[in-house]
Amino acid sequence: ENKVKLHLHVNISAIFDDNGRVSNAIIQHVDITKQKEAEEALAKSEEKYRNALIEANHFAEIMDNIPTYIYIKNLNHEYVYANQLTLNLFKSSKENLPYNFDPEFFPKQTVEQLWEIDNHIFTTGATTNNEVESINYNNEKSIFWEKKYPLYDELGKIWGLAGISVDITEYKRAEQALKASEEKLKMLNSDKDRFISILGHDLIAPFNPILGILHILSENIHNFDINKIETLIKSVNNSALNVYNLLEETLIWANSHSGKLPFEPQMFLFSEICEEVIDFFKPNFSKKNITVENSFNDKLVLYADKKMIKTILRNLISNAIKFTNEGGMINIRAEQDSKEVIISVSDNGIGISPENISKLLDNSHTYTTTGTALEQGSGLGLILCKEFIEKHGGKLLIDSEPGKGSTFKITLPVFSK
Repeated sequence: ENKVKLHLHVNISAIFDDNGRVSNAIIQHVDITKQKEAEEALAKSEEKYRNALIEANHFAEIMDNIPTYIYIKNLNHEYVYANQLTLNLFKSSKENLPYNFDPEFFPKQTVEQLWEIDNHIFTTGATTNNEVESINYNNEKSIFWEKKYPLYDELGKIWGLAGISVDITEYKRAEQALKASEEKLKMLNSDKDRFISILGHDLIAPFNPILGILHILSENIHNFDINKIETLIKSVNNSALNVYNLLEETLIWANSHSGKLPFEPQMFLFSEICEEVIDFFKPNFSKKNITVENSFNDKLVLYADKKMIKTILRNLISNAIKFTNEGGMINIRAEQDSKEVIISVSDNGIGISPENISKLLDNSHTYTTTGTALEQGSGLGLILCKEFIEKHGGKLLIDSEPGKGSTFKITLPVFSK
């Protein structure tokens, strides 16, 4: 048996006789069940609304205290919600935010990047993870990690997106600093190994023939004729000169890597240092019967570090002598256009294969080969040249073909006042 709960409004009126006693009563009732149900429903609705409002306020309070950028945008890229951290970033408020656009907060380049991601979500329904580089109107760069989700209406259609962003700028800076530190440590270890190798082999090995020849001379000084003694002394002198040049090159390289080699650009004539270096190598040219041709303006002026340019030129000419055959030719050129000075040292020697060119300029290891007259080297020369040229803002270019010779070309920016 179904019981139905009714709500009735009852009104009872008494009927009195002539003696003033109640003789009858009139009872009236009205069914107010629906009215009561409506009042109860309204009360529940009001309670539910109050609870929802409390929950919404709690949710908003939580969102505003999360150290993460949270926001909602519609299909027109308009912001319909943003937590307090996002509002602080935009320098906006909850009252002013609704239906604002990215162009009000970011430069054009950043907006284009953000909207490309948004449009991908709107058209595909994909969830995205991106690192976004943002530059504000003060030209300050920040990097954000963003995750964005599509939002759907009751019909299953995308009406907008929700985004969560975290500022990872400091993390990225720390990551880059760590990588730079690791690279520097690797370079220091490589430099240490190379330095030890040079000291342990390249600088010690040449002393063996020097000591050997000096021992022979000391034992036979009264037995050898003057021509024999002269030949042996020249051999010792050449070996000692090679060791000295190698030691000087190594010290320059070590000082450069330790930051103790100053960079002091000044104005000077190119011909001044070029002729000085050529004079230094005259005995070497004569020994291999090498012809030297110069092609440059005597009034060509450089604005550069004089010592570094001299070291570069000395290394390139020494290299050309080393790999030029008996009776060969070396050409030194220098020219200037509106943008740069181009200095080149060319030879018609044995040339270099493409794979060995890349080895010559590899800072991670030392590569050297024996010259046409069995000349030795440290492998530091070209690396040192490359570093000095780059310090000037220039480039070192190599054009070579086995059997036909090589051209080492330096480009230096023209000094402008």
